[in-house]
Amino acid sequence: MYHLPVIRWKAIIPVFLATSDSPARLRLHSQWRVCISRLLNVRRERMRLSAMKNLLAVAAMAVAVSLPATAQTVSSQISFTEPVQGITENPLTNQIYAVVTLGAGTSDALVVINGKSDTVTATIPIPNGSYVPAVDILTNRVFVTNCTFSPLSCGVTVVDGFKNKVITTIPVTTTTGDGLLGITADPLRGKIYVSNGSDHVVDVINAYTNTLTGKITIAGEPWGLAINPDNNRLYVTLGGSEVAIVDPATQATLQTVTVGEDDYNVAVNWVSGNVFVPNTLFGFSTTAVLDKKGNVLSQVQVGEAPEGVDVDPITNLAFVANSSDNTVTVIDGKSNTATATVGGIPAFFLVANPATQKVYISGGETVTVMTEK
Repeated sequence: MYHLPVIRWKAIIPVFLATSDSPARLRLHSQWRVCISRLLNVRRERMRLSAMKNLLAVAAMAVAVSLPATAQTVSSQISFTEPVQGITENPLTNQIYAVVTLGAGTSDALVVINGKSDTVTATIPIPNGSYVPAVDILTNRVFVTNCTFSPLSCGVTVVDGFKNKVITTIPVTTTTGDGLLGITADPLRGKIYVSNGSDHVVDVINAYTNTLTGKITIAGEPWGLAINPDNNRLYVTLGGSEVAIVDPATQATLQTVTVGEDDYNVAVNWVSGNVFVPNTLFGFSTTAVLDKKGNVLSQVQVGEAPEGVDVDPITNLAFVANSSDNTVTVIDGKSNTATATVGGIPAFFLVANPATQKVYISGGETVTVMTEK
């Protein structure tokens, strides 16, 4: 049995968070990938998942000791000529990926943003109708959903994050309806989950072979997805008032939790296991906080029409994009209370980068960069 080199991991994490984009950091990226790859070969799944959780906990302690709390600030804004859709990041390479829609009859674009300079470094043509991306941090591949409806055609485009080139587009069968609405990656098991709203299923993709390997039936229309690798639970928002908690291993829905209306997106904290679901409750815009078992811990009031959500497992801060009033709400994951609202930001989707403690918010024709603290 392979024994995890704990001391080496404890040494890597704080340095990884503190170093800049240098040859030393690139070596750390390589070491991180090797260590996680070794985890994948450990026979007992509990050991490898506990190791990942402990890793993030160690990083959280390092950050808490070294970084004083300050107010969130907007550090820069990147403008485009067309609307920006979903956004994601790879903290190991410090690259951010945003989908820019270029209009019917043309290719859309996956824009690559360098997380150090916060400038666009590459623009990758991807199929028309692209919507939301997800990254497998181990393969460094970006998976982007896309659908066109006349004629009906849906798929998931796979992009090589090292070469910034399209590898393939995986066809996904769907019927007439809303198409592919969400996507998430489980790097520990090498799986990509895609919410197929039209067919009421979650499609499963092998992140190494880029092939469809299964379908999980959902009792409702799946929208947002988030995976907790620690307990292998998939959280699926149903676009109405419920969140389904699914065991991907058995493809069974374990329970359905009522959180509030208009729940389209979801995020999970890999360390605490808490789940964040923006919604509307009794006419108020809130974000429900659930524990990993599905118990509702709190309903945190946020801005109008909350959409995108993400959480930094290291700082234990969650961020909610409020689309109607152009604000971002900051939620303290320890107290489950809103601690700040940052205004003047076109906001629909967002992603938090735990390596740099920056939040990237897409909305309108911009990507806004905000510090976490």
